[in-house]
Amino acid sequence: MRPTIESKLYEPGWAGQLTYGEAVKIQDKIYGDIRVRRMWKFKGKGKPALVRIAERAFPENPQFARKNMVSEIRRNANERKKCM
Repeated sequence: MRPTIESKLYEPGWAGQLTYGEAVKIQDKIYGDIRVRRMWKFKGKGKPALVRIAERAFPENPQFARKNMVSEIRRNANERKKCM
């Protein structure tokens, strides 16, 4: 069975630069699936920070991934404010 884009998203290092929605999907999967949590090398039982997920999704340039995710989080917050 060939892996789908959706399943590949959950592999650390595959996705590269994440959108806010992709990071939240990964966060939920890590929180709910111990195997995925181990793959991403997260310890503990809580939800990992989106910034940490972004760093592991784009290991070639974690500093850029961190800055990008902060921008994505701010952009998403601004969009939610506009809807209210």
